[in-house]
Amino acid sequence: MTAPLLVEVQTEELPVAAVRYLAREFPRELFRRLRGGGFTDEKSKIAEGEFATPRRFAAIIEGVRGRTLVRAVTKRGPQVRHSFQSDGSPTRALRGFMRSVGAADISKLSRAKEKEREYVVWRGKEGGERLCDEIAPMVCETLAAISDLPEMHWCERDYKFVRPVVGATIVQGARAVLSGQVMGRDLSGGTFAHPLHSRKVRIPRAADYRKTLREKGHVIVEYGEREKMLRAQLQKAADKLQLRWETLDAEKLLREVVAMCEWPVVVACELDKVFSRLPAFCVAGCIMRHQKCFPLFDKKRRVAGFLFVADGERGDDSKIRAGLGAVVRARLRDLIHYLTADFKLTQKEAGEKLRGITHNRYLGDQSRRAARLQKIAAQIGETMGLGKTEAANLKRAAEICKLDLPTQMVGEYPELAGKMAALYFCEGNAAVAEILGSHASEDIIPLFRDRPSAALFLADRLEKITGMFIIGKEPAGRSDPHGLRRAAHQAADVLAKQEPSLPLGELQRIILAVFVEDFREAAKNKEGKTIFETVDVNKHGDFSGAVAEGVPMDSAYAAFYASSFTSTVKEGSNDKPLAKMHEFVIRRAPLPENAETAILNAVYAVKPDFPAQIAQRHDAVRIFLRREEAPALLAANKRIGNILRKSGAPAAAAFSVKLLREPAEKTLHECLQSLEKKTKAHIAENDFSAALSALAAEAAKPVADFFDNVLVNAEEKNLRNNRLALLARLQKLLNSVADLSHIV
Repeated sequence: MTAPLLVEVQTEELPVAAVRYLAREFPRELFRRLRGGGFTDEKSKIAEGEFATPRRFAAIIEGVRGRTLVRAVTKRGPQVRHSFQSDGSPTRALRGFMRSVGAADISKLSRAKEKEREYVVWRGKEGGERLCDEIAPMVCETLAAISDLPEMHWCERDYKFVRPVVGATIVQGARAVLSGQVMGRDLSGGTFAHPLHSRKVRIPRAADYRKTLREKGHVIVEYGEREKMLRAQLQKAADKLQLRWETLDAEKLLREVVAMCEWPVVVACELDKVFSRLPAFCVAGCIMRHQKCFPLFDKKRRVAGFLFVADGERGDDSKIRAGLGAVVRARLRDLIHYLTADFKLTQKEAGEKLRGITHNRYLGDQSRRAARLQKIAAQIGETMGLGKTEAANLKRAAEICKLDLPTQMVGEYPELAGKMAALYFCEGNAAVAEILGSHASEDIIPLFRDRPSAALFLADRLEKITGMFIIGKEPAGRSDPHGLRRAAHQAADVLAKQEPSLPLGELQRIILAVFVEDFREAAKNKEGKTIFETVDVNKHGDFSGAVAEGVPMDSAYAAFYASSFTSTVKEGSNDKPLAKMHEFVIRRAPLPENAETAILNAVYAVKPDFPAQIAQRHDAVRIFLRREEAPALLAANKRIGNILRKSGAPAAAAFSVKLLREPAEKTLHECLQSLEKKTKAHIAENDFSAALSALAAEAAKPVADFFDNVLVNAEEKNLRNNRLALLARLQKLLNSVADLSHIV
């Protein structure tokens, strides 16, 4: 018999990021362990819903057995001739086998023949384990497996989890499991109600978990249900006041608030009219960041009130409104003070203060970064082919995009960086303000149609990625303190949607050239000479040698990298650091639905320069693999790779038509000449499917005939090298869309 299984783990207050993560991962990992232990069958499944609140997370698995099935088992031991000594006593090998199967004496064993050999065998039964005995250790193993978040230690046993576990509830069907412990806490058949209703709630049946907690515990345990309830309440309150609450930032806050409460209740609060005269995004940012409230906007897009989300019914809302109103008014009075002080700051003064803000100890201050962004943005705009007015707006936006960093508003609200520059220094230029607002926003959709905004956005993200890779601060494991992965995702998305497409490699070379120039300027001494022209900073393999000779660290570091990366700009993408940066961004390009890992690896291996091509090449290869010619061409490509690798001949060996002897190799040469032109034309038009279709239709037979009738490793050296060169051309053609050797 099977029945639903409920496992709930109660904890201290969980971080917001952990709530939904645990709601998703805990059921999956627990189900995997139940299946491995034999407690599920083909009809078993995880119940729909994500069960988690700030104080608990749970899994409901449908169709779980209370006891594993008993089955007959036969285990083969050593051969009979190796099992007994001359006096009939068991050998060491047989004794070990008996211990492994739990056989007390030789009489429990039998013999069986297999392929003319006689073996000792044990026949018995396995299974019958009880769920109540196994489930608690399984839950502990599951918690250890999903702990992919910063952990806490507690108790004398030094348990580890994202937050201390305070209890656990396990119910199968209508029966509670009470034997065992989860991280030092005894199992129980009940759980905690909402903190405002401090009592325990017994769960009579696993299937009634949601209903019981809602009715008796005042807890909405299902994440999606809470989100739906909160959204409806926000909309109802806003409609009642004839105001609007939906914005992109409000959606992010909604998901955060859902993870902070167990029974959301919306309370509407008014805002004094004096504050509605302030910039709406400043007021909204203050309310959302500090109070986790939802600002309400009128038809003129001014903040006219806000919505507070309480956790649980509290009766009289007037006290909440009074207390919260006082707090918000105090915060907004601070806002007025910051804005008043910032508006007195001139552009020149802001630029001078920018020099005192450190960006990175090796990459210089924010003033140097702002100068780099101006040059990079201008060159990206030129690559895009911006018009005169667009280029002028981009130049102005790049000049002032970082000038708001010394302001009090950005110091208090870093998320407003860029937007405040538009408010303080745009002088009424709406186009420049739009560029600044877009470059600082997490919403990249407007960038798909506004090229100047996209240019500054790409300059900012790619400059950050390039700079951190230069100094060896690329992300490792879960660590990404500079947000480079997010920046790469955003840059790849914008590049993929640009028309015409922008080559990533060219943009990186532009940025790297600007860094080299910046490093050279930073490394100049009082006489105007670059440090590495007077001191050999490379003689110790890094900049430490120059530091040892008395050169300041920043200057020595800049000199070293200016010297090291000058060759990078000249040589292009063959340089290892540049290749690492290229791969880091291109691997975060938008992917097609149901992308296949093997095909993606094949596409990444050819290092495409346009993020939009990742999905196009992937889909073309997937279609190609369905053709009947595909297996033969994949095998030929693998064979060519083995031949070229073992031959040791250079891939670019000189090829001569005069050395073609056999009809099959002449036919293959003619086929390659035709296909090379067609493939080049198709790839230039991004028609990768047509390129692979032409290969499949025209190359399959000539390739097969070549390997059937031509000896590649001929005794004559010139003839052998010529055939190897022909195969190298074929290999390049086969792998022009994707490296097919990655596909098994």
